Amino acid sequence: MVENRIKEYREALGWSQEQLARKSGVSRSAVSEAESGTHVPTLEAALRLSDALGVSMDKLFILVK
Repeated sequence: MVENRIKEYREALGWSQEQLARKSGVSRSAVSEAESGTHVPTLEAALRLSDALGVSMDKLFILVK
């Protein structure tokens, strides 16, 4: 299982889901699904989100055992 901190970092920047979607090139629905945990983003989407938020992948995504 993979958890993420996308919402936490997005809100710290004061961005809406739409703003993050535009800045990352990922759809708003994909951002919403990733934040809610209903969908794990593809590697490309995860890299785009990480880059847009300015955080490393290991800070954004956590592997839960």
